[in-house]
Amino acid sequence: MIVGREAEKIPAELFTERFRLDEQTITKLVSDRLVERDVGVLWWRYVGFIKTSTDLIVIVPKVVNRDWEDWLLIRRVLSRYFATSSLRKPIITSLEDLDWRDERVFNELDSATTLLRFFVEHGPYRVSKRRRSTGGAIDWGQTLRSAPVQSDSGPVYVDLVMVRRHHEANEITSLILGFLKYLLDKYPVLPSPTTLPDVTQKYGAVEYEQILENREYFTTVVRSERAITFQTDQIVLLETLLSLLSIDEGTTGRDLYSLFGVNKFEKVWEDVCRDSIGGDDESLRNQLAKPVWVWSNYLPTVADRQNPDVLSSVEGKILIVDAKYYFPVPPQTTPWGDIAKQLVYAQSIPANGAEIVNVFVFPGLCDSFEVAGYLDVRNDVHVVGKIDLWRLDFTSSLIRYAYKSGKYSSFISALATRSNFDDRPEGFA
Repeated sequence: MIVGREAEKIPAELFTERFRLDEQTITKLVSDRLVERDVGVLWWRYVGFIKTSTDLIVIVPKVVNRDWEDWLLIRRVLSRYFATSSLRKPIITSLEDLDWRDERVFNELDSATTLLRFFVEHGPYRVSKRRRSTGGAIDWGQTLRSAPVQSDSGPVYVDLVMVRRHHEANEITSLILGFLKYLLDKYPVLPSPTTLPDVTQKYGAVEYEQILENREYFTTVVRSERAITFQTDQIVLLETLLSLLSIDEGTTGRDLYSLFGVNKFEKVWEDVCRDSIGGDDESLRNQLAKPVWVWSNYLPTVADRQNPDVLSSVEGKILIVDAKYYFPVPPQTTPWGDIAKQLVYAQSIPANGAEIVNVFVFPGLCDSFEVAGYLDVRNDVHVVGKIDLWRLDFTSSLIRYAYKSGKYSSFISALATRSNFDDRPEGFA
């Protein structure tokens, strides 16, 4: 497993070596706008997962470091983001033929999780057997097949066959241990059980190269076991083994990749912020002014309505919130387009006596949320407009979004009260 970071500029040779990608594939990634190229450097403009024939590449957001431990959270976040609208779809494509796919990316990782969970809960795979013993339950099937002794009261079975159940390892045990060993090495994010080395030493583990060489044989063994197995957890385990055995890495080629992610994570951040604030007020959105084009020789035309990320009425104030995926902040160049748009939003909403609060929300690494400052556009004569700046903790807000925890009430109240802005220059509300 290889972890990269969005927007991190890497020397071209190191990029190729780190992600094990050949020049032809990198060129394709650049043409698909998933990788940016400049003189001597490359960087990802993509967040998500890339499954190659041999690796799972994870590209984490630029807000966090490459050693961020919560990268599996991105999968949940993206899954919810894709599910929120039928107009959205993940970038799940094979770079060779551009077909949309979503099954290959997580199949191996999910299978590894299933094998690991079974081992933790049940130990090594073993099958139940019955063995004759001097004690235990009577096996009436075998007992009745023996010759009875005739008595006045009828036949008497003197030799009662008694059995005890025990569990035996078989060929599938070492096959599972072989897969576990290989997958835990490949995906170090998965926790390795402390008992695994001792169990492997006791029962043995099939080397992964042997599994690949004898794929058809092991598939037959597993299918035979599946035909006589009736325990649900063992059935799931055996089906998982069949799935792993069906992944033919040798025929996919180095140029075939499946992706699950986005090349504009700022859209995801907008959804996260909208969810944290609790959605918006559609009635306010309908009141926003619309541009009307009036031509000398055409009928007037009304443009589409303006679309701020969140419009909400809280505690007698109107919040106009725009989520900004700037990192680090402040940005190196002034985003005049974003600033002008936000100021126009404030001019376009009928206040009706309410105070209008303009807000930018940035991803940050903080305790829940915090004031980041404010932005004002002014000259010596008057203030053109002002925008409050806030940071929302990146990881905790993604967790709330992924697990549908609902709006963040204390954050909404904080946006409305602006209690930390007592140091505003004269003339600020």
